[in-house]
Amino acid sequence: MGRIIGDGGISYAVIDIMVDKGYQGKGYGRLTMKEIDNYFCKNTDEDYYIILIANLLADKFF
Repeated sequence: MGRIIGDGGISYAVIDIMVDKGYQGKGYGRLTMKEIDNYFCKNTDEDYYIILIANLLADKFF
């Protein structure tokens, strides 16, 4: 699960990326981030920027 928030223009934040403990280590977090990346590629201009709001462990993962 994950959310994208933004101003509808050039700045976006990826937040609340989480995977239930029973499903961790099976690629669901990576798949979620890939789908978020695909969304950005299809729906935004090249001038956008993204920030990730995450705890230290998740920041290293993503």
